[in-house]
Amino acid sequence: MKKKIIFAIFIIALGATCFAQNNIFNVRIGYSKVGGAIETPFANYQLYSDYSAPIPSGSTLTVDADLLPLSPRLSFGGYVEIGRSCAYDQPTLPILEEPSVSFHYGINLSYRMLDLSSEKWDLRLNGSLGSYWCPHITTQVEYGLGAMLAYYPFKHFGLFGELSWGSYLCSQRYSNIIGHGNTKAKVGISYRF
Repeated sequence: MKKKIIFAIFIIALGATCFAQNNIFNVRIGYSKVGGAIETPFANYQLYSDYSAPIPSGSTLTVDADLLPLSPRLSFGGYVEIGRSCAYDQPTLPILEEPSVSFHYGINLSYRMLDLSSEKWDLRLNGSLGSYWCPHITTQVEYGLGAMLAYYPFKHFGLFGELSWGSYLCSQRYSNIIGHGNTKAKVGISYRF
């Protein structure tokens, strides 16, 4: 059994090395912002459950990575985003706010649109499915489809921008209101192998 596991790891590593030669693997670190029409927000502790006015969008620090090649153009990956959230110290005293952290995490598929020999530009279609979590609410589902454009002035380092449409959650910086937006924009740096 141990030999089979070692052999499987070797085959996966060999395949990853071959695909890495086509620059399909990359890691992206950036800043994202959720916006668009904010629908049906809800509150931690269920305060203001009938509140329906638009709220400011939320922002996060994000890390995306391609983890497994499925073909020379298609890759499977994952992402993690960390943002600020606020949870009330006591539900009856909304003046007392306690800063907390929110997490977005999930999986994504990325399809490379440009010729594999392209050195400077990378254009991808992305799909994601994940979750949003912050204190005092249950985990919420997020999903989206989008496009990413990256420019590599250097062999391994570049800049990227991404715009996605779907269902995203965000928290207002100094409020316990959680909002639901339909667009997400990301910008940052990309490292390709």
